[in-house]
This record gives sequence, structure tokens and C-alpha cells, in this order.
Amino acid sequence: MRTLLFEVFESHLLDADELGNIASSDFVERVVTSYLERLKKSGAVIREHELESVRDELRDEVLEMTRKKTYGYFSLQHYRLSKYNLK
Repeated sequence: MRTLLFEVFESHLLDADELGNIASSDFVERVVTSYLERLKKSGAVIREHELESVRDELRDEVLEMTRKKTYGYFSLQHYRLSKYNLK
């Protein structure tokens, strides 16, 4: 079963507009921000005082997803070019 976080992650992974030599930390931030925006649009409520801890947990999760998905590649860009033939 695909989770919303994984769907957002995959959509950013395949986004041709983000194909440049983007740092993993920037990629993670974009995924986390998009995920939180989608949650808010769906009606989820995250309290302001909990938002930073939620962001931290999401960053850790997305970073782990990125590492697992791109294992064996030199960079995120190299993974995209090799795996999806994006040019």
C-alpha cells in the first residue's frame, strides 16, 4: 500500500523541473513541505507547537527513503538519469 508520503516522494523524484544538481537536503525539504501542504489541504490539523517536531520526523523519514532509493548511485541526479532516463 502506498502512503501519501511515498506518493509525494515519488512525484518529486520524477519531477523534471527538479532534475538539476539538487542537494539531498533541498530535495528532502521540498518533499516535506509538499507533504505538509497536501495534509493541510486534506483537512489535517497540526498544532503550531508540534509542527517543528513533525517536520523533524518527516525529514528523517524522507532522508531514509532517499538513501534507500538512491543506494549505489553517486547523487540524486545520477539516480534519476540512470533509473528513469530523464534528460
